[in-house]
Amino acid sequence: MDITLTGRVALVTGGSRGIGRAIALAMARAGATVCVNYRQQHERAKETLTAIEAAGGHGFAHQADVSDRAQTEALVGARRARGPARYPGEQCGDQPRGSLRRDVR
Repeated sequence: MDITLTGRVALVTGGSRGIGRAIALAMARAGATVCVNYRQQHERAKETLTAIEAAGGHGFAHQADVSDRAQTEALVGARRARGPARYPGEQCGDQPRGSLRRDVR
C-alpha cells in the first residue's frame, strides 16, 4: 500500500529513537516534512534528521516534554507554522492518552 504525504507535516513524538524514528523515516519516505520531537536526545534527533535528509526527505527537530502542557503547545505551534498535519505519531509513554492528538490540528 502506497501512502502519499506530500505537502503534509508529520509530528512524531519520540522521533529520535526506536519506533518513533522508524515512523519518522517512513513518513519522510512518503513525502511528509517530519517534525522530530525529542525530550532529551538532541544528538539522536539530529541523527534522525540526517537520515531523513540522506533519503531525500525534509524535517526539523523540536525539543519538548509532551507531558508539559506549555511545551506541548509550543511543539504544536512549531508544527502548525510548517503546514497542515493529519497524522500525529505518538511514541511517548508518559503522556496522558490522546492529549497531543487533541492539540495537533
